[in-house]
Amino acid sequence: MAEPPTPEQERARQALWMVGKQVRACMREAFAEHGLTVPQGISLQCVNERGACSAGTLADMLGVTPATMTGILDRLEELGYARRVRVAEDRRSVQVELTPKGKALFREFEGAVAEALAEGFGRLTTAEVRQLTGLLEKMRGPEAEAPQAKARR
Repeated sequence: MAEPPTPEQERARQALWMVGKQVRACMREAFAEHGLTVPQGISLQCVNERGACSAGTLADMLGVTPATMTGILDRLEELGYARRVRVAEDRRSVQVELTPKGKALFREFEGAVAEALAEGFGRLTTAEVRQLTGLLEKMRGPEAEAPQAKARR
């Protein structure tokens, strides 16, 4: 069993949790302004970062069932943010891609999150930002790559 966290580790955990909470709240608010749920918004994020991919890949990345993913994609198509496109080499295969409207919306989301973080980053020097990035990457470890990166393989 793991050792209990030290007071310093607990304080760091709480700080990370609060920053994550702020980012999630910002994303939730930005998504809601456009009638999107968090899973719908994150689906847009995954397709934006990864490029066109199958609904099954998206479902795996979000940790939802294929049926749930179908509902998410139906709504994104209805809103004009994404579309399903048949693969020319295998017409049975369908890829999900962002529409120009979806790409523009995602740029807006990125701006909202960057704005939310700007205040906090503004309190840090460039050296402190580099140090923070290095520490977070070290803490994450090489085996903990993002779900989007795993799905690219």
